[in-house]
Parts: sequence; structure tokens; C-alpha cells
Amino acid sequence: MGSAVLKKIKKGGGQQAINNRYKWVEFSAEDDTVYRARVRTSLLNKEVEKLVGLNMNGDQKQVHEAIHRYVEEWNITIESEEDGELYEVLPPREAGPEAFDYVPTQFVYAIIGTLINEPFTKIDPKSLTPVETTEET
Repeated sequence: MGSAVLKKIKKGGGQQAINNRYKWVEFSAEDDTVYRARVRTSLLNKEVEKLVGLNMNGDQKQVHEAIHRYVEEWNITIESEEDGELYEVLPPREAGPEAFDYVPTQFVYAIIGTLINEPFTKIDPKSLTPVETTEET
């Protein structure tokens, strides 16, 4: 990674790694459908700043592009109008930002709100998961 801010270091030197934190976001639609998504909430300052700006000034496609990588799991299914079969909608981290085309806009807003606000709440140690690191050669 070429950056004037980052310096490569050796593992095991007592440095603090960023632990990934996750939270389930729920949205209940008027028809009683409950949408749930597991989002990574351990964002860096620059990521939060970008989301705040997009939330205020961006279009939906830009917002979807910016947040899809944080939505790792969800319970979204759709019934096909063509064959009547039920299909799982893959989570945005796996499927890309187009996955948001299958959920209500209010659910996307709930996800954005969580991503923007969660980094500023008290951290529950049980929500931390270890970060896997690899040493570059």
C-alpha cells in the first residue's frame, strides 16, 4: 500500500489492530415483513465522513456503491414474477450494490444510519471479532 500515512510493521510488536464489530439492523415494513442485515460497524473515520457526505448529497446508486461492502448477511428473499419460485437475494458484500434493488429504501436508510452512528456508541467487548492479518512479502 503506497501511502505517506501508512508504515509497514512486523507482527507481534504490541501494536493495536482494528477489530471488526458487527450489528444486526432490523426494519419492519408496513406489511409486517422484517428485514434484517448484519453490518460491519467498525468503520474508519474517513469511511464515516464519506457516508455522511453521500447521505446528504449523493444519489441512491452512489450510496449503494459506498455501503454494499459493509452488509455481510441478510434475510432477503423474493418471489419471482416469472415462475413464482422463491429466491434468496445474496447480501450486498457478495452480490454487489445491485442487491439493494430488492429492498425498501427505508431499510437502506436504517443501514446507513447504523453505519454512521454506531462508531460513536460504546463498544461492547462481545461484539468484537479478531482481525485476520497477513504479512506482505
